[in-house]
Amino acid sequence: MNAHLERFNRTIQEEFIDYHSFLLLNPDEFNRKLIDYLIFYNTERVHYAFQNKLSPVQFMLSLKQRSSLYFLQNKIPLRSQECKSGCGYTII
Repeated sequence: MNAHLERFNRTIQEEFIDYHSFLLLNPDEFNRKLIDYLIFYNTERVHYAFQNKLSPVQFMLSLKQRSSLYFLQNKIPLRSQECKSGCGYTII
């Protein structure tokens, strides 16, 4: 996990701070621009770690779609059943 955070920090440094260091004199403006960049980072910027080079939002939507298709194709029941030892459990 630490490696991922270090990479994120490096990306912020290289893609935002290095190009907007002049804004450090005005912290409010810097924070507004940083928020705009973080929204872009999470919604539009392509992340090469994701399959098919997607943005994080696109990747999460594709996961949701794939998981929905999995449940539809496999017809997994959403009801309680009993295991062999008599304990009740729910299949999800």
